[in-house]
Parts: sequence; structure tokens; C-alpha cells
Amino acid sequence: MELTAKFKLNDLQDSENIADLFKGDKGKEDLSKICLHVQSTFRTDKTSRQEWEKKMKAAEGLALQVTELKTYPFKKASNVKFPLLTIAAMQFQARAYSALVKAPDLVKYRVQGKDEDGKKAARADRISAHMSYQLLEEDEVWEEDHDKALMAVPILGCVFKKSYYDKTKGHNCSTLVLPKNLVVHYYAKSIEDTERKTEIIQLSPRAIKERQLRGIFSDFDLPNESIGEPKDTDKRQGITAPAEDVDSPRTLLEQHCYLDLDGDGYKEPYVVTVHKDTAKVYRIVSRFEKIKTEQSVKIEELQKRSKALAEGIQPVERPTPEDLANIQRAEQTLQGMKTEIEFLAQQKPKVLKIDPVEYYTKIPFIPSPDGGFYDLGFGTLLGPLNSSTNTLINQLI
Repeated sequence: MELTAKFKLNDLQDSENIADLFKGDKGKEDLSKICLHVQSTFRTDKTSRQEWEKKMKAAEGLALQVTELKTYPFKKASNVKFPLLTIAAMQFQARAYSALVKAPDLVKYRVQGKDEDGKKAARADRISAHMSYQLLEEDEVWEEDHDKALMAVPILGCVFKKSYYDKTKGHNCSTLVLPKNLVVHYYAKSIEDTERKTEIIQLSPRAIKERQLRGIFSDFDLPNESIGEPKDTDKRQGITAPAEDVDSPRTLLEQHCYLDLDGDGYKEPYVVTVHKDTAKVYRIVSRFEKIKTEQSVKIEELQKRSKALAEGIQPVERPTPEDLANIQRAEQTLQGMKTEIEFLAQQKPKVLKIDPVEYYTKIPFIPSPDGGFYDLGFGTLLGPLNSSTNTLINQLI
């Protein structure tokens, strides 16, 4: 995907919404290319995990004890669901929650290295107390989401926690993301190393408008959302969406990917938010902070050497001529390093690497033996046994 736009890295890093920087017909064409790229790669990743999705649907059906009308061997035949999978998940959740969540001291820091005066330990205690306050008091849904996570992870095999700063709420948030809503290529090595990951987000028109008013989203007219066929979760829970609802949530795709927006041939990490069914880009924002350049690597090395050299210069009460000569040589070397650092800082930076900021934390259950990204849960391991138990009970009845 080649784009005509070429922006400066500093402008990209500072922009609240990079999509607003695309101007004119060429800008619209570039945004259309980006949107089509997001939709295409999303479909590719979703196709790669089709078999996994089938297994997860079956596991959810067993866990939710869905009752269905049977027509074999006769109409309205017995259809008992033994809660084997549900019991296993509840037992895991009950044990794990009490072991992992120990309020009010949720966060604990470990002090490394010497701490003779206790300053490191005191600082660690302050950080621990503040972060525990953020999770328990500021983020009101953290406990509820973590409770849900520990119930879902043994059934589905893995869940994700998304940690980010929410500008609309004004504080850090940590939300639960189920694996069905975070689409990653099935054979990706890890959540950190994958080239892209796409979260399926449901936002109401009011929530989208709030983001548009704050300048977080581009200002587009919202398309009408078609209700379509009932979702699998709706069928399992016995609910039906209304025929028309102007306030129904809109489906957005938030893809964490890499794009080359400065035209140097090296892709930088960004978050692109698009409407799932239309070619509209609502937001593009950078997800990087530190840029590693050839100059910054050399400067960092020179700073380490100069610090070590400066610490090695010890004061001498009665210096000999040889001591004075050594000190003079060390000072000259330090001055040379300082001059070289200033020279490197003035050069045009040559980018070597840009480290992305990671938003998602994976909570795994049992690693998949086939090397797949999504882990195994009781839904896969106990599903066939649960189905056999259901069949035996129904035959006895």
C-alpha cells in the first residue's frame, strides 16, 4: 500500500487525530486506501481462525446451558444439559479470584539492588498505593471485569485486558476484551510481535458524537446501522433486537497496525479506527513514544562512557605530575565526548527502530499444542466429554 502523504514524525506523534491532516482529493484517496487495507487484513485474520471460532461457539453453548428443541429420535425429545463445563469454570474462578485479587494492596513493587537508606522501598510503597487506588477507586469496572475475565478464561482459553488512558473519562482504564472481539492471525507468535490486531468495538451514536466533539474522531455523519440476523449470543440468551433503533451501537474496527506515513520506507506503529461497513476512517493516532535513531544510539553510548569516565576521576590530596596529566587527559576526553554529542544532536536523525506502545495484556489458560495464538480452555478439553454425558443422560431419560 503506497500513500502520497508524507508527514513529519513529530507532527504525527503530536497529532490528536492524524486523519485530519489528510487534505484534498489525494488525502481522501489515501484515507480510503488505509480503510480498505484495515478491512482487508481484518478479513484475512478472521479467516485464519475460522475453526477456532466454531469451537468457541460450541463451548459458549455448553457453558450457557442453551436449551434447544430436539426433533430426533422424536419431536420434543429430552435435551438435558449437564453443567460439567460450567462447574469447572466456576471452581477455577472461585479459587483464582481469591488468590490473585487481594484488596486493597493489589499492586506490589519489588525493590532491586541496594537500598541502604530505604528510599527505593518507600518509593515502591507510594507507587503501589497509588496504582492500587487507580484500579479500585478510579477505574470502577476493574473488579467486575477481572471477575468476568477469570470466569471466561477457563472456558475460552484466553482473554485480554486493554490498558489505556481514556481522555473522555480523564483517567487510566483497564477493560476486558473477549477473544472473539480481538482478531489476531491464528499463527501469530505473540500479542506484542504480531503485525496487526483488530478489536471489534461497539459504540453508541452518543459516545461517537462525544468523541467527535472532543476532536478525537473525525466529524462524519453516522450511517444507519442495519439490525440483520440475530447474533449467536442473542439466540443463546433468548433476546431479539428491535426492528429499528436509532440508538443501536455502531460497529467500529480499531486496528493496531504499522503504516508508513512519513514516506521513509519504514512503517511506524499506529491505531486506526474505521467504520466496519463503510470506507470511513474515524481516527488515526500514533502508538509510539521513543524513536531509536542512529544518532540517539551513539549519544546514549557516549553518555554512558562519559559518566563512567567522570566517576573514575578521584580527587587526590597531593597530586603528582603524573596524576595531573591523567586528570587533564580525562577532562580533554570528556570535552571531546561532549562536543561529539552536540554534533550528533544537530544531525538529521536516521531512524533505526520505533518501539510500539502495547495496549493489550493476554491472560492465557493452557498453551495450544499446535502453536496457535489462541490458547486452550475447558471448552475444548471438556467439550466432547460434556456432549457425551448429555447424550447418556438423555438416553436414560
